[in-house]
Amino acid sequence: MADIRSAFAEAAATWLTSQELCARLHAVEGHPWAEFGDKKKLLSPTQLANLLRDFEIVPEKVRQGEKTLRGYGLAQFTDAFERYLDAPPPESDLLAATPPQSPKTQGESDFSRSATGTVVAGGEKLGSDNVHAGCGGVPLQRPSKLEMAEADLL
Repeated sequence: MADIRSAFAEAAATWLTSQELCARLHAVEGHPWAEFGDKKKLLSPTQLANLLRDFEIVPEKVRQGEKTLRGYGLAQFTDAFERYLDAPPPESDLLAATPPQSPKTQGESDFSRSATGTVVAGGEKLGSDNVHAGCGGVPLQRPSKLEMAEADLL
């Protein structure tokens, strides 16, 4: 999804043909789109449509003169972008730095305390051995084909 969002942003477009979107994905270095699937070939518009179907995103038909083109509108991805991607940082935040910590608070934060308030330092836990008490389970979900393809990059 991040690569698709970037493709729309780089094109400064609200609609891309399936062919153009695939071409932009192929150009992303270090990602599987240029050597996709078992045959390690370029991602095709049909394969892209199959991946996006899991997100209930299907190519639209748009008439352009005598031609009927298939492609995707940026608005079709709004829900998926909101669900699966972090918000893109504003340009002004790209150069922002984390402020230095004062010597008093350096090395200690709310994250360096256990749930009971016991300071945790140097990877050692102090106090109760029951670290996971009260933690609920996280339901497992089957990853989509697109998520599995992106996971291959790691």
